[in-house]
Amino acid sequence: MHVALARRIAVTLGLALIVAAAVLMLWPLRANGVRGNALQPHYTSFGWYSYASLPVHPTHADFIRAGITVPQDVVHDRRVLSAGIAAGGAVMLAGAVALRKRRD
Repeated sequence: MHVALARRIAVTLGLALIVAAAVLMLWPLRANGVRGNALQPHYTSFGWYSYASLPVHPTHADFIRAGITVPQDVVHDRRVLSAGIAAGGAVMLAGAVALRKRRD
C-alpha cells in the first residue's frame, strides 16, 4: 500500500513539474529589449550604460564583461530554468515507473 501511495505522489509531482515548466516557457518575459515568451521571443532595441570602457563595436562578450544583461541572456536563463524543472519532472515520472516495476 505504501508503494502505491509513493508511486501516485511521484506521478502527480512529476506531471505538476512538467506542466510548471511549460507554463514558465509560455509566461511573458519582462525584460528590457525583449517581449514575447521564451519559445518565441521578439527582440527590440535596448538601452544600456556602463562605467567600464567598451570598444566602439562591442561584442556579446564585451557586454557580459561590463555586467550588462542583454535580452538573449534573459531568454537563455528562462529556457535553462524551464528545462531543469522539466528534467526534475521526468526524473519523478521515471521513479514512479521504477516503483511499479519493483512491485513484482
